[in-house]
Amino acid sequence: MRAIRKARGKQNPEDLPAGTPPCDEVCEEFLEGMLRMMGGDPDSPDDEEDGFGVGAAG
Repeated sequence: MRAIRKARGKQNPEDLPAGTPPCDEVCEEFLEGMLRMMGGDPDSPDDEEDGFGVGAAG
């Protein structure tokens, strides 16, 4: 994921100072990208916390 973002000219979370608004934005984009790579949809109106539709009981 990091290599893909770098190739696209995007920053990775470690490229920015932690806790800053730009870092928070990049972290969110990074995590959304990871979720997409695993087959999830970060824009889905799913009520589950993990975004995969599996509850705590599995």
